[in-house]
Amino acid sequence: KTVPHEGVRGNVEELFEEDSKYDYVFNEKAINRDMANNHIIINYVTTWAIDQILKKVDMPKRDEEFFPYTKWFVLVDMYNKLMEWKQKKFELGWQSWINFIEKPQFEKGISDYAHKAFRIGREIIPAYEEAKGFFRSKDAVRKFSSKTGKRNFESSINKAYTISKDDL
Repeated sequence: KTVPHEGVRGNVEELFEEDSKYDYVFNEKAINRDMANNHIIINYVTTWAIDQILKKVDMPKRDEEFFPYTKWFVLVDMYNKLMEWKQKKFELGWQSWINFIEKPQFEKGISDYAHKAFRIGREIIPAYEEAKGFFRSKDAVRKFSSKTGKRNFESSINKAYTISKDDL
C-alpha cells in the first residue's frame, strides 16, 4: 500500500482527486461494518488524536523549523507503533480505547516520545541537502525508521496505560 507514503510526502490532496483512490482510502464496506477494536473509524480517531497532540508538543526552535516535514514521519511512526502495541497489550474494547486516547496520561506518553522523534527527524537531514527535498526521498523513510526504535515508544505508552487503566 502506498497511501501512508503519499501522506508522508505531503500529497494528501492527491487522495481526493481520483474517485478510485478516494474509494480505496475510505472503503465504504469497512466504514459501515459493526464497531470493533479494529474498525476503520477507530483508526481515524486514533490518527486524529495523535495529530492533535503533535500540534501541541513544545519543542526546541531547531526542531520546530523542520516540523512541516518531520510531522508526517513522526505521525506515521507513532500510529504504526501504537497499533502494534494495541494489538499486543490492549485487552479492553473500543470504547475503552477511545477513553484511553483522551486521557492526559496518553497525551503525556505521546508527547514524551514525540520530543525524541522530532529530534531524530532533524538529525537525519544531511548537511548538504535541503530538508524539503530530503523528506520526499525513500532514504528519509529508511533513515528515520532505522533510528526510531520501539522500546522508547512502548515504555511511554505502557506507563500511560498502567496509570490510567483503572479509569477506563
